[in-house]
Amino acid sequence: MKRIGVWAVLLSALAGCHSDTKIDYLNRIYTTAEYLNDEALRAKVISTCDANDGELLSDPNCVNARMAELQIAQAERQKEAQKEIDRLNSAK
Repeated sequence: MKRIGVWAVLLSALAGCHSDTKIDYLNRIYTTAEYLNDEALRAKVISTCDANDGELLSDPNCVNARMAELQIAQAERQKEAQKEIDRLNSAK
């Protein structure tokens, strides 16, 4: 869980370093919240970023899309952990 926090700080810092995007099909920088709410856009941007990682590593859209993906993964892990806690507590 600490690893996610470190990545979140690092990615947020990188996102603030640039004012425009290098992804040609995007005309603006999308926020992490927008990527959280648009699975198709998030997947497309992450795919583009992964294909051009050296060039797009610090692109704000890549950073924000990956941040959204990390937040979703963290929420899923927390949900699964809570299910396991609930299961163990109900077995007592």
